Amino acid sequence: MIRSATLDAPPRFRLAKREAGSVTLWSDTGAEVRILVLEQDIVRLVVLPDSKMRHPRTWAIAPGQEDVADEGRDRFDLSGFTLPDFEL
Repeated sequence: MIRSATLDAPPRFRLAKREAGSVTLWSDTGAEVRILVLEQDIVRLVVLPDSKMRHPRTWAIAPGQEDVADEGRDRFDLSGFTLPDFEL
């Protein structure tokens, strides 16, 4: 059963998955959090309140490229990043 989060009862997250460069957490409210360790000094935090991406494209970071294409880059495209090992 998925419950609603409130200030008195915030969501509780559990580790759902760990892959190269990322950790995924799921909550008892249906929310999902992805922590992407892209570089030693770059971490992306993606909060999906209902586990759905509302804006799947980004124009922020394009490693190895001069600029991001007009249509943007998929937020979960990790190509070009070193994805360093990290301690959980």
